[in-house]
Amino acid sequence: MSQYEYEQQETQTEVYSHAAEVEIQKEWRWVNRLPGYGGEYTQHINEIAQDYQQAVNLEIEAWRIRNGQEPGADDTLDISAQDQAQAQSLRAQAHDLRIESVNKAGAIAQSIKSRWNEQQISLARTGEKQIHLSRDINRDIQR
Repeated sequence: MSQYEYEQQETQTEVYSHAAEVEIQKEWRWVNRLPGYGGEYTQHINEIAQDYQQAVNLEIEAWRIRNGQEPGADDTLDISAQDQAQAQSLRAQAHDLRIESVNKAGAIAQSIKSRWNEQQISLARTGEKQIHLSRDINRDIQR
């Protein structure tokens, strides 16, 4: 691999080093639109995003070690049995982090479902503003 190819790959790795974290945080933004939400899930969502990003980073590192693009256990670019074992260990850690983040996300989703009804969740997810009608307006509409 030439120096140019190596630098290009490093640049690409830097671009992806926070992409999953940002995408997960974007995916959960709808929670902020739930009525009466006070930010109690924000820290948990950030932790999920960071764990998932760490898993992605470990997988990238494992792939690069396994393919001789990053020094492995023997501090060389040569691919050895030690490097293969290190890459496998990194992939196992990544797998565990992914499972942990998915389980945490499931727990948050269950907690949200227990606090808000399906309509409120649906409106928050679609980004529609909720319309609160006073009793007088409601009565006039029903006539």
